[in-house]
Amino acid sequence: MFNPLDFVYIAEFLEESKVDKKEAKNRTIIGRYYYASFLFLRGILKENLKNYNSKEAKEFLYLIELSNSHKIILDFLNVLKKEDGKFRRVYNALSILRDLRNASDYELESPARVKSIKEMVDFNDDYYVELSKNKYKIIVNSKSDVENILKDRSKIDKILRKI
Repeated sequence: MFNPLDFVYIAEFLEESKVDKKEAKNRTIIGRYYYASFLFLRGILKENLKNYNSKEAKEFLYLIELSNSHKIILDFLNVLKKEDGKFRRVYNALSILRDLRNASDYELESPARVKSIKEMVDFNDDYYVELSKNKYKIIVNSKSDVENILKDRSKIDKILRKI
């Protein structure tokens, strides 16, 4: 099975490369950090919720396999952060990464508008690569917190009902 964190190796390889198309390189790196983070979180959710027998959990597991799974996982984290404030950083990290990835993939203007960042983003600037890397680290470092809260079935079913 593919390990989504392997996307980080590609991002790091590109960061160290001497490719002269800096904007294209940075846009690609940002996308790899987003997908590593998104798939990492999705994997944790799938693994920890697969044995839940509730209707909400089964429906959630089905939804995170569909094309709108990106939004569904952010919705889950948004409700989770309201239940437990320590997940605010995880929600914000994934939200910013997603917005950067969307802009890097679809906004051809430079600088580009990014929804969650209140400034225009120049993808020639390595700052946004570093920002993406830092957001990725927040998500990966939250693994035990996410897994621990997923053990509380009554809390999780309550969260899933709100999505």
